[in-house]
Amino acid sequence: GILARIRPLCEVRRAEMPGTVLSDVLPQMEQVLCFIFKGALSTIRVVPEVNGSRPLHMQRATNALRAGKKLVVRSPPGHVAGISTFFRFHDADVDQQMQPKLIVSSHCNPPAEIWILRRLACNGIPGWKDMPDDDKGHLERMFCVQFADALNHSNLKER
Repeated sequence: GILARIRPLCEVRRAEMPGTVLSDVLPQMEQVLCFIFKGALSTIRVVPEVNGSRPLHMQRATNALRAGKKLVVRSPPGHVAGISTFFRFHDADVDQQMQPKLIVSSHCNPPAEIWILRRLACNGIPGWKDMPDDDKGHLERMFCVQFADALNHSNLKER
């Protein structure tokens, strides 16, 4: 199937421990797709808060993350993390502080097994650009379904 065909294009991480900030410890993580097979990944953003008495101190998040970090989404097994940043315009200049971070979650039975597909080749592993168009089409359809599900879930939470 499709997973057998894309595996040679992925960096396979079999035992990532909770708390590992993949965005900080692995190269070229700005535009990646992370296929989650075991464990979970949390996507977080750093959230500065402007306050008259304490300019630019970090806002306390309402979840279990440290101050200044906001959980955007937790992706369980069977999901793909990184879709929103993977498909942005290639030459878009993004402030690294605004870039979401991918952290191995302590939820969903860690350690995590994650396959990382980068847009471009890295460390001798080909990337998305090297993938046959047929395989890209299969994955893009899957990502559209996941994106629609996530959007529907977001709309339900707002009600």
